[in-house]
Amino acid sequence: MTKKLFCLTLSFLFCFMAWAQTQIGPPVCKDITTEKAPFFVSDTYRQGILEYENFRSFDNAREIAGFIPRGSIVYTPPELMAADTERRRVPVKVLNINKELSETASKARNNPVGRFFRNLFNRQEGVEQVKAGDIGYLDNKSLKQAGEFTFYLEKDAPLYNTPSGVPLNGKKIKPRMENDQYIIRNCCFLLPEMEKEYCFDFHLFDILDQNNELIETTVLKGLGCGFFGDLDAVPDQFDDGVGSIYKLMLENPSEQLGKLGIGDLELFRKDTASGNIPLVKLPVDEETGFGPFNMRKYHSEKGYTDNFLHPVSACAFLRVAQRWEQICNEPGCEIQFGNTYMHDDWGPHSTHDSGYCVDMRPFRKDNDESIGHTYRSAEYDYEKSLKFTKLLMEAGAHMVIFGDSRIAAATNKKAVRDEVRPGVTNPNNYWWKHRIQDDDSGVHNNHFHFCFDPKEKFVNDTCAGELVKKENP
Repeated sequence: MTKKLFCLTLSFLFCFMAWAQTQIGPPVCKDITTEKAPFFVSDTYRQGILEYENFRSFDNAREIAGFIPRGSIVYTPPELMAADTERRRVPVKVLNINKELSETASKARNNPVGRFFRNLFNRQEGVEQVKAGDIGYLDNKSLKQAGEFTFYLEKDAPLYNTPSGVPLNGKKIKPRMENDQYIIRNCCFLLPEMEKEYCFDFHLFDILDQNNELIETTVLKGLGCGFFGDLDAVPDQFDDGVGSIYKLMLENPSEQLGKLGIGDLELFRKDTASGNIPLVKLPVDEETGFGPFNMRKYHSEKGYTDNFLHPVSACAFLRVAQRWEQICNEPGCEIQFGNTYMHDDWGPHSTHDSGYCVDMRPFRKDNDESIGHTYRSAEYDYEKSLKFTKLLMEAGAHMVIFGDSRIAAATNKKAVRDEVRPGVTNPNNYWWKHRIQDDDSGVHNNHFHFCFDPKEKFVNDTCAGELVKKENP
C-alpha cells in the first residue's frame, strides 16, 4: 500500500465512471444509509499529563511513528482495513494536519500561559509531527466520526465548486445524515457483454450558507485529493458560536486584519475534571493587538495565547463591540481588553477559568493605550463608561464589576433595567445575577470585569445580532 494508492484509486474510479457513461449511458443511482463515516477527525491526543503519541507505524503498530494534532482529518481506506490486526488501533491515511495551535504554541513566551501551550501543543523531543499522506495506526479513542463536525475550507484554500458549480469557499460543509446514519448515493453500471454490475458508493454532503440555510446536497467527487487537506474541522459543540463569528468576520472584514478564515480563530478544548471547556481564539493581530470593531488587545501576548473565550461568549463580546462602534466613534471609544480565559493556576486571578469573562479598561477621553488608568484619572470618561455598561446589560452580561460606585448606582434602577432589558419574566432572580457591582477593594478601579454565559438566551440573542439591528440613538 503506497501513500498514493488512495488518490490513484479515486482517479481510476472517476475515469471508469466517465468511460462507462460513454459506453452504456448513465448509472442507476439510489440513496441509501450506512453506519460508515466518509472520514474521521483526530480528536483526542492526551492521556494524563503525557502527550498521547498514538500515531503508530504501519509496519509495526506498537512503534511510535509520531503524533497527530487534534482536529486533523484522516481516512480509513478499505485496503488498509484489511491489514488491521490490532483491536485498539485503526489503520488510517492522513489527509489534513491541523497546524494552527502548534504555531501559536511556538510563539508562546516564558510565563505560565505560554508554558501551558507549549507543553500541550508542541511536539515532544524525538517525536515528529505526522504529515499529510502518512499512513499508520491511530488509537480508536483518538477518532471521532465526520458527522460530529462542521467543515469549512481554509482561508487560503483554492477555489472549489461542487459538480453542479456551487462555490464551496465560505460555506459550511456537513455529511448528510438521517437517524445517526450517513446517506450515501449508490450508483451502478450494468455491463451486458460481461454480465456484470459495477457499483460505487459516494457519501452525500450538505452545503449550507452562513445562516444554516441548505444550498445544495451533493457528492464531493472529482474535487481532487487536495480538497480534504484544505478543510478545517469544527466540532459541532463549537459551531453555533464559531459559525456566527465566521459569518460576522466575512460580513465585516477588518481593515487591520483583512478577510479572516475559520483557521484564524483557532479552536481547542481545555480538559477539566468535569469535562472540557470549548475555547476559540479572538481575531486580533498578533503583533499590534488590533481587532475588528475598534478593539485592541492590550495585555500579555496579544494574539498568541492569552486570547481565548467560549465561542458563544466570544461571539457576544464581538457583537457588543460591533454595536459600540455604531454608537461611539469619537476619540476614547476604543475597546481595550486584557485577560480572557485564564486557568486558576496561571494567575493573576481566579475568576476567568470559565472561559466566559473579559477584563476591559474603562473608557477614556482619547485612544492612548500606552498605560492603564483608573476611574479617578483625569482621562477617565464617565459618560462613555456608563453608556457601555448599559450596553452590557442589554447584551445579557453578568458579573459586571467596576470600581466606580457611580456606575452601579446609576444603572441598578428599575427604570434603567426596564429600558435596557424590558420584559424579563423573573426580574428579581435575573437582576440579582445580572446586577452591576462596584468594588471598594481597589482591584477593579482600572478595569471592568464582565461575563457572557453561553447557556443564557439573551447572550445567544446577542450573538445572533439582535443588538446591531437596533437604530442608533
